[in-house]
Amino acid sequence: MPAIPPTTTPGTQGSAIDAAIDALMPTTTTPTDAALASGVSTTPASTDSTTPNPSPTYVFNLSFQAHSNIANTTSAHVDSSLTPATEASGELRPVGLERNRPESSLNHAPAITPIPEQTVMEGTMMVVNVNVSDPDEGQTWTYALDEDSPPNATIDPQTGRITWMAQDGPSTVTFRVKVTDNDAHPQTSIATFQVHVENRPPTVRVGGDLTVEAGVPLIRLGTVSDPGNDPWTGTVDFGDGRGPQPIERLSGNQFQLRTTYDTPGRREVVVTVTDKDGASTTSRFNVTVTPPASPLPITPNPFPAPVRPVAGNATDLSTPAPRISQVMMGRASQRDRRGFVRVMFDRPVTLGTDAIVLSVGNRRLPVHVETRQAGGRTIATVTPVGGHSLIGRGAPRLVVRSALVNDAENRPLDGNGDGQAGDNFVLNRIPLGRNRFGLS
Repeated sequence: MPAIPPTTTPGTQGSAIDAAIDALMPTTTTPTDAALASGVSTTPASTDSTTPNPSPTYVFNLSFQAHSNIANTTSAHVDSSLTPATEASGELRPVGLERNRPESSLNHAPAITPIPEQTVMEGTMMVVNVNVSDPDEGQTWTYALDEDSPPNATIDPQTGRITWMAQDGPSTVTFRVKVTDNDAHPQTSIATFQVHVENRPPTVRVGGDLTVEAGVPLIRLGTVSDPGNDPWTGTVDFGDGRGPQPIERLSGNQFQLRTTYDTPGRREVVVTVTDKDGASTTSRFNVTVTPPASPLPITPNPFPAPVRPVAGNATDLSTPAPRISQVMMGRASQRDRRGFVRVMFDRPVTLGTDAIVLSVGNRRLPVHVETRQAGGRTIATVTPVGGHSLIGRGAPRLVVRSALVNDAENRPLDGNGDGQAGDNFVLNRIPLGRNRFGLS
């Protein structure tokens, strides 16, 4: 069979095809030895060799090699039905075969550069750029992801930039990219690639080291985050010899640590969280347990203040000076990490700036003081500010400065209950909960 030379110059291949077809045209209706030898099969419409067929039809199976850049196909097979004009002349012409079409008029499908496999961690953004080449000059392409690709993945239809936030791992997902040119008879190419998503362990936040008194509950909130939104379980070892204990789960991804140390010393608290895929994260912090403070709620006055004179520059102590009737420490809700201290005075009083001081250890806490009148008494609520907390920090120390607390008669506070105005009120330890200290 005549073959089209593989080095045929583009634009002249149509003539080469014509020449190959003409070489296959027999001069009679009887197949020639040359045709049979060349691999061309001729099949008459009638197989009766003794009865002529007035209009025989032959099927020529013509195979040829096409130029490798025609529609990304390396070989083409053409079946053409050939019918003779007359039996006598044996002149055959192809029916339905397009002849003399120059190769340059064919549209070529865009060629997508192979995209390698990708590996990403769950919860991270993957970015892939699709690269395309096309022998047809001046064409543009439209990029799309088919329905088999992850539903939350996107591709820029003009640039081919793929972005995808990797979901739960470990897993493997497949992307299918479609690229279509803008020819009048557009061609589309499809490429696939895989993305391997690796699991990432959860993140735990429980805060840093702290100090707490023996016998005072340690209460601390923590949070867990997992980029794959995996379910998780957790344990805590408070370093007290009991070993790992289940974490007390709260709503969402919050948990609470709660324990009480009976003896002073240093403890390491270890929190371990594990996701459904077995990946674990451990977080540690140290707790310094100090001896319990003195059980006496009232101590001698560390800030002596002079008795304020009343009108007439005389000191009148015949009427009892204002006193503190109740002190309590509490929290607004189970989730409240700041806590508050409430101080009740036995009568209406006015408070000057810095009249109430809270401290933990040797550190003074910045506070906000809000007062209200109820039942003929003044109630002051003291709340730490600036991210500071009373919960889990050890029992705070309270000082109410006598010189900055005055009743309607301008009498200063009687802080120690001895009937003498001018003494500061001091509590070295305020346990969590409602506590009365014998002051009425």
